[in-house]
Amino acid sequence: MARDAGDRDAMRRLATEEMRLAHELLPLAAADSRIGYESSNQYFYIPQDLIEKILNCQYILTTLST
Repeated sequence: MARDAGDRDAMRRLATEEMRLAHELLPLAAADSRIGYESSNQYFYIPQDLIEKILNCQYILTTLST
């Protein structure tokens, strides 16, 4: 929604928060494989997915700065 509205400040704030949360969750997911698994939808992610999320957020922040 922020992207569609062209709200770069909101995009920056949201990407920063997403990156912070991924950093926080990464050691937990690496320590216990049950974290990141949601049984009713059989959805899961692995630590590599969190690393990818961090890199994507960094990319967004970099492109917003230019």
